[in-house]
Amino acid sequence: MRKFTDLFFITLFSMALCNGLLAQEGGVQNGAFIHISSNGEVRFLDQDGQVVEPVKVGKMIPQRYTIETGEGGKLVGLLSNGTLLTVSENSRMKVATFEQEPFSDDGRKLNDLPEEPSSRSKVELDLDYGSLVVKTKKLKKSSNLSIHSPLGVAGIRGTEFQMASNAGQGVQLDVTESTVAFTPPGGGQAIPVSQGGGLSVSPSGVATPRPVNPVVAQTIATTNQAATEATQDISLGEVVTAVQQSTNDAESSTQETSESAQPEVENVEEETSESSEPDSETEESFESSESEPEGESEMVEEEPESSEGETNTDETTETENTTPVEDTRWKKRPRWRMPVNLVKWRVRLPQVSRKPKPNRLR
Repeated sequence: MRKFTDLFFITLFSMALCNGLLAQEGGVQNGAFIHISSNGEVRFLDQDGQVVEPVKVGKMIPQRYTIETGEGGKLVGLLSNGTLLTVSENSRMKVATFEQEPFSDDGRKLNDLPEEPSSRSKVELDLDYGSLVVKTKKLKKSSNLSIHSPLGVAGIRGTEFQMASNAGQGVQLDVTESTVAFTPPGGGQAIPVSQGGGLSVSPSGVATPRPVNPVVAQTIATTNQAATEATQDISLGEVVTAVQQSTNDAESSTQETSESAQPEVENVEEETSESSEPDSETEESFESSESEPEGESEMVEEEPESSEGETNTDETTETENTTPVEDTRWKKRPRWRMPVNLVKWRVRLPQVSRKPKPNRLR
């Protein structure tokens, strides 16, 4: 068991070391989700669903943290691939997955880039309910950005749109730039929604194409303009630093998880070793139970009854040292032995006299 534990932690350390080397040599890193601004009722929940302290503006929101907004609440966030996210009121979402290849700082502002700074990225957002306004940079061919909802998945290549999901109303998708591909629940063929178009998905999963909602289109333009102005001074170097910090935080959390799991494994080893050691009392009782049938097999002569005033010291000592009465149903029964004074019977076979056979030739 101890060899297995040592091998487990060596493997875990090797994986962490390989992740660091890949990050230095151009491997995939964890992307960063930066808190730009927020107002109104906004809550942050950890992976266990517990409410945690609010993330300060300018700090990174840990991956798989859930963001909840109440009445009048709103949060603006920036992904390190240049995507702007605006969480509207009465919404619940989280960044489930964000992987990105490292990139260098060339001294430019993030808003000046026509496309994402990295050569490849993968983003998966979970929108449980509410509305999410998105503005992305032009993504590379190998990149992927998708929004998962209970009624389908929206795949984005680089666009401006709003996606709203509610249990009683279904999904409302409005696109003001580029194209969004919506896949209904359970898979199937994706439905493209081009610029100036919209899509309504009923709670039962029926998708109906339609023109873009003019009111929603105006909301998308106003919301993305405000988010762009809030991030216009962010340099590419600040984003690179945030990505490195996000990767370091992920490695440290992995190390803490492995350290917290180590005492539990040691406790399992101790319990296993204790259970494997034989109990001396159990062995003695087993040996005594095996030796008792042989002693009982002999017929014990009855001793004469002692007088009323006399006490048998041997019986008193034996009574004091006796243990609780054991179940003797499974013990061997005593074998019956023939008393010595009985006559030993002998079986005599009859002797047959052999007479010479007559000679028939005579």
